[in-house]
Amino acid sequence: MPFPTTCPPDFHYSSSSSPTYLTSLDRSSTTQEILIGTGATALTLGLFPHLVSQGFYRSVSSTGIFLYLGAGVGLPIVEDGKEGMQHSLRAVDALIITGAFTEGLKFITQERRPTTSSRDSFPSGHASSAFCIATIQSAYHPRQASLWFGGAALIAASRLSLRRHYVQDVLVGAGLGYLTARWELSRTKGLLLTPWIHQDGVGLALKSEF
Repeated sequence: MPFPTTCPPDFHYSSSSSPTYLTSLDRSSTTQEILIGTGATALTLGLFPHLVSQGFYRSVSSTGIFLYLGAGVGLPIVEDGKEGMQHSLRAVDALIITGAFTEGLKFITQERRPTTSSRDSFPSGHASSAFCIATIQSAYHPRQASLWFGGAALIAASRLSLRRHYVQDVLVGAGLGYLTARWELSRTKGLLLTPWIHQDGVGLALKSEF
């Protein structure tokens, strides 16, 4: 069946709609996500570690990450109408898988942290979880992409500034979170929480027929 090039007449894109083109692997929107994420990460990692105080980064790295992830999971319930709960479940699903991959790589690589004897540096769990949420939220709210990716990049930069990770830990963590979230969005019923995630939205329906 050829893939449709136009949206059905009754389709209206809004903040509560499913990310039709993103879940159907539209190249232009995927490229836009990558450019925004890469740009925000490069700018923040290049400048902020030298411009922001250590105290600020300690707050970002501790309290900030929990507020960020909580917002990524909780805001869809408030913003996305009747599909809000499904979008939140998608975020939780992606976070669980991202966390599993992150911990698996930490166990395999046993990389020592820059300033301690702990051997769980690679990859950065802060970066992987933050970029996972940034990707999920940017899919459902493209106009907020720069804010979500900027926040994720700030969290990643805090890990470098505080010398909790090496550059490669943060970059691989960011890539891992992004790719896992994209995998989640490409599935009609999620990766792990399948019994609670229904096949919703025009985009998911088209993806299943492609």
